[in-house]
Amino acid sequence: MADLEDDAVKIAKHLYKNKHIAANAIVAGDLRKAVKLSVVDFDHADHYLLSTKYCGGTMGGESGYRWLTPTGVDYVTTKLQAKKRWSRGDVIAIIGILIAIVAIVVSLTIPEVRKWLGLP
Repeated sequence: MADLEDDAVKIAKHLYKNKHIAANAIVAGDLRKAVKLSVVDFDHADHYLLSTKYCGGTMGGESGYRWLTPTGVDYVTTKLQAKKRWSRGDVIAIIGILIAIVAIVVSLTIPEVRKWLGLP
């Protein structure tokens, strides 16, 4: 069973990318199949999206309709932007790797290091 938030984001992203907003609703059963979630996982994430008002819907189970609300659009765009950002730890790690590469290149210009490595 996947994380509820991951499942909810997956559903919301599908609604967003396929422009299922307001009048362009999708049948809940078709949505579940499109996002490839089990009935249980879909139901939990669907309930979360409906109760937070990120998604609107009609009753009817698999035959009901679902659409993304304006609040849901904000939710998805925030999630998409968060994925594009690098964490501070990522940036520090990349800087560390670059410094190590520079140190290696510089050290290879020192004759003693080249001799020790057996390089001409």
